[in-house]
Amino acid sequence: VKDTYYQDDGKTIKKIFEYDKNNSSKIKEIYYQSDGKTIQNIIEYDKVTLNQIKSTYYKNDGKTIQKIIEYDKDNGKQVKEIEYADVIFLGEQKITKIINEYDKNTGNMIKKTKYEFDGKTIWSVEEYDKDTGNKVKKTNYQDDGKTIDYVVESDKDTGKQVKKTVYLSDGKTISVIIEYDKDTGKQVKTTSY
Repeated sequence: VKDTYYQDDGKTIKKIFEYDKNNSSKIKEIYYQSDGKTIQNIIEYDKVTLNQIKSTYYKNDGKTIQKIIEYDKDNGKQVKEIEYADVIFLGEQKITKIINEYDKNTGNMIKKTKYEFDGKTIWSVEEYDKDTGNKVKKTNYQDDGKTIDYVVESDKDTGKQVKKTVYLSDGKTISVIIEYDKDTGKQVKTTSY
């Protein structure tokens, strides 16, 4: 079952709402750009809880995904966001992918994964404390997206950097450990291997 809404001209589609045939609950909203043909965004709902579970936003072409936001079906809180951001790198237009994950109870970000321009190779992973929202760890990877380059650890309460571990090219052997005061953020110790 569908409801179609038109723009002021009465011909150009503005939005379409789709309903579950069994219980008549809204399961999808499709919004169109001013031409009435190109999709702007789609919102999906859970058939049982009726909470929003997914929003997909498109670029101007109506086909290329710009952002996807996923929600917990039980409480409606955001749990994941995938963004495809346009960036200029060495004079070329590139797209980078970022995935943000959220705690379904607190709503705080718990993880951010950034990818290389291929959209598959991991560049870095940031982990956050679900209660304070502070970053507790950031792992940067080498060009292969698997071998660790360095790890930065932070205090969950102050958010200040407490340790940086730099690895050799094998990603396993430690090269340097730098330690910082958790309150001031000042470097207190360096150990080279």
